[in-house]
Amino acid sequence: MTVGWFRAAATSLVAVSVMVGVAQAQAIRIDIPAGDLGPALTAFARASGLQILADPSMTDGLKTRGVSGEMAPREALEALFAGTGLGFELHGDAVIVRGTAPAPAEPAAPAPTRMKPEAAAAPAGEAMEELTITGYRVRATAGGTRIVTPLKDLPMSVQVVNQELIKDLGARKIEDAIRFVSGINKVNRNDNLGRGERFAIRGFNSSLIMRNGVPYNVFSDTANIQQIDVVKGANSILYGFNDPGGLINYITRAPQAEAAYSVSQTIGSFDYYRTEADATGPLFGDTRYRLMAAYTNAGSHLENGKEEMVFINPVVDFALGEKTRLLLDYEYRETDSRYQRDAYPQVRDLAGVGIRYADAGTRYSPIFPDDRNIITAQNLELRLTHEVGEDTTLRLVGAHTEIDSDQFNMIGWAMVPGSDRLLERRNYLELNHQDTDFVFADLSTRFDTRWMTHQVILGGQYLRREGESFGRTGAYAPAIDVLNPPTDPAVRYYRPETRDQLAAGAVFVESAPTESKGFFVTDQITLADDRTHILVGARYDDLNGTDNTTPQAGVNYTVNDWLSVYGLYSESFRLNASYTLQSGEVRTFDPESGINKEIGLKLDLFDRRLSGTVALFNLTRENVLQVIASDDPLKPIFNLSGEERSKGVEIDIAGRIGPDFTVFASYAYTDSEVLTSTNPALVGAPLEGVAKNAVSVFGKYDFGAVGPGDLSANAGLLWRQGPILMTNNTPGNTPFAADSYTVLDAGLDYVLPSGLALSLKVTNLTDEAYMDRRAAYAAPRRINLVVRKEF
Repeated sequence: MTVGWFRAAATSLVAVSVMVGVAQAQAIRIDIPAGDLGPALTAFARASGLQILADPSMTDGLKTRGVSGEMAPREALEALFAGTGLGFELHGDAVIVRGTAPAPAEPAAPAPTRMKPEAAAAPAGEAMEELTITGYRVRATAGGTRIVTPLKDLPMSVQVVNQELIKDLGARKIEDAIRFVSGINKVNRNDNLGRGERFAIRGFNSSLIMRNGVPYNVFSDTANIQQIDVVKGANSILYGFNDPGGLINYITRAPQAEAAYSVSQTIGSFDYYRTEADATGPLFGDTRYRLMAAYTNAGSHLENGKEEMVFINPVVDFALGEKTRLLLDYEYRETDSRYQRDAYPQVRDLAGVGIRYADAGTRYSPIFPDDRNIITAQNLELRLTHEVGEDTTLRLVGAHTEIDSDQFNMIGWAMVPGSDRLLERRNYLELNHQDTDFVFADLSTRFDTRWMTHQVILGGQYLRREGESFGRTGAYAPAIDVLNPPTDPAVRYYRPETRDQLAAGAVFVESAPTESKGFFVTDQITLADDRTHILVGARYDDLNGTDNTTPQAGVNYTVNDWLSVYGLYSESFRLNASYTLQSGEVRTFDPESGINKEIGLKLDLFDRRLSGTVALFNLTRENVLQVIASDDPLKPIFNLSGEERSKGVEIDIAGRIGPDFTVFASYAYTDSEVLTSTNPALVGAPLEGVAKNAVSVFGKYDFGAVGPGDLSANAGLLWRQGPILMTNNTPGNTPFAADSYTVLDAGLDYVLPSGLALSLKVTNLTDEAYMDRRAAYAAPRRINLVVRKEF
C-alpha cells in the first residue's frame, strides 16, 4: 500500500468524523411499568442504549416494581432490580447482571477494558451469553483477541451476528446468517471433499471456519449456534494458519443453570420439513447440561434433489470445584443428499476451451435419482478452565474431528466441444476420510504498570490433520440434449457402471499430513488516559517443517463518547494443500502468505443505540496455488505462483433507530485484482465471486402488542454489482462473469405470552434468477412457516 493511498484514506476518515456528531445524554427519560423483569430490561435497553449481559434464564419468573422519571441509568437500574435478588455492575456501556445484589457501598465504575476475570478472560466460545435486548447490536466479543473486549476498543473490524438476527433471518446455515455482513461473498461449497462452506472475505477465498476457536469447517447448522463472529483481515497470530481476508468463528450455545426447553417445526417450499429441539438445565450441584438436536427432510427446486440430515449436540459442563470447570462437547452430523455438483455446464469451442455457461435455464438439474452424497462429521471437544488467581485464568482445549464422505454422482461439467446443447456425462465415485487432532492452551492474566493496564495471553497450539481418499472416473455415457432431454428414464439416467463396479479394487491414497505447532503472545494495553488501546503480539509457527513468525500491531484511540479511530497491521500464514497428481505423485507446496493494512472508525450513535464500523483496507497475498493444466476438472495439475491484491472500504452498522426499528446493514467497495498468474487472461481480472460494490440491509419493526401477542415484521435487501467473476484460475477457460442482481426477503413474527411463536419467512421474494457462486443459480422464492414453543 502506498503512502498516498493511506493519506487519502485518512482524509476520508476525518471527513466522516467531522460530519457525524451525537450528544450522549447523561440522564434518560424512562417510564417502565411494574411487571416481568425481562421485558422491563428490554425497555430499559431501548431507552438507555446500554447492553445487558446475563444468563438468559436469570430473569425467568422475576418481577420488577417498575420505574418512571428522568434519571441516570444507574438509578433506573437500581429501581428495576430492587427486590429481585439480582444485582448488576456497570462496565462502560455494558450492564453485567449478577446473581446477588452488590454491596451497599457503590464502587466507581471500572474502565471498559478492566472487566472482571470471568468475563475478560473468557475464550472465544466461553464468553458470557448475551441477553439480547439491544436489537442486533453486540457490544463486546472475544472473537478478535480471545479476550472479551468492547468492539469499539478493538483496532480491527469484527462483525457479530447474534442469536436474534439468526432467528429473524430464519438462517439454517452460516452462509445464510452472514449474508448481510460487509465483504462476504459465496464461492463454491467445496462439495467434492464433503468439507463445508467457503466464502470470499474482502475478496480472498477463505475456508477457515472455527467452532469455539477450534478449526471445524463442516457444513454448519444453526441449531447449536449462539452467535457468529466475522473477524476481518489477517489473523494468524491467534488462530494459526488462515486466509488474509479473515475468518469466521461461531460460538455454540452453552449449558445454563436454570432449566429451559424449546422445540420448533418448520414447513416450507419444495417439501421442506425440519424439526429442532433444545434442552438445558442443571444435572447435579453446579454441573449443567445442554442437548441440541435437529432433523431435516427436504426436497429441492431442482429435479431429483433431496436432503436428509440428522444433527445432535450433547454438552455437559462439570463443576470441578469453585475455580475449575470441565466442558465435554460432542457433535454428530450425518447428511444424505442429492444435489447439484460441479453444477452448470460450460460451452466449449472446438479446441475444448470454455467460452461461456450453457443456456440451459435457471432450474437445470444434472441430478440422477440414484446419486448419493453421504457425509458424516463428528467432533469431540474437551475444554478445561481454571482460575489460577483473581486476574489469571488457564485454559486447555482438546478436540478430535472425523469426517467421512461417500459420493457417487453423474458429472456433467461441460458440453461436447463445439456444441451448446449436447452434454458430456460420466460417473464419478469419491471416498474420503479425514482425522484432525487439535490441542490448545493459554494463560491469560491482567496486571497494572505505572501508566498502563495489560491483558496478556501466552498460548500455544498443535494441529495434526491426515486422511485418505479414493476417486475413480467412469466411462462416458451417451451425450444428451439438455434443452430437450430424453423422456425415457432408462436413457436419460443411463449409467455405464454401478457404484460397486467403480469401487471394485479401490486403493486408498493417503494424503500428505498437515502438522502445525505454534506459540504466541499478545498484549492488550490500555494507557492511563483510558482512551488509548494498543494491541501488539507475535506468533511463531512450524507448519510441516516450515518456520514462520507472524507479527500484529494495532492501536485504537477514543476521540469522544461516540467516536474511536484505529489502525492495524497484521499478517497471515496458510498452508497450501498437497495434491496427488495424475502421475500418482503427492506434491506439496510452500505456504501462502498475506499482509493486511487497515485504518478505520468505530461509531456509537443515537444515544449508543446504533454502532458502526468504517474500515479502509489493503490486502495482498503471495504464493497462490493455481491450476496450470488439466484435461479433467477432477484431477487438476497445480503450480505455485501468483500474487493477488484487494483494497476497499467497508461500512457496517447494527442497532436501533428509534425504540421500535432495528437494523443490520452494510456497504462494501472491494477492488480486487490478480497481479500475476499462470493464466495471462486473468492478470488484471477481479478475484472470483467478488462484487465491486455491494449493499446489504436487513431491518425489523416491532409493532408491539397486537391482539394477545407481539407482532414484528422484517425485510432484507441484497444488491451486488456485476460483472462478478464466476470461474477459478484455470488457464484453458475464458473468465465467465455473472450480472448484477437484487434480492429481497421478508418475514413476520408473532409471539404469544405462553412462549408460542409463529414465523413466516420468505427468501428471494421477487423470484430473482441469479448466480451467487461458481456455476450455480441461487434457489428461487422459498416460503417457510416456523412454529416454536419455549418452556
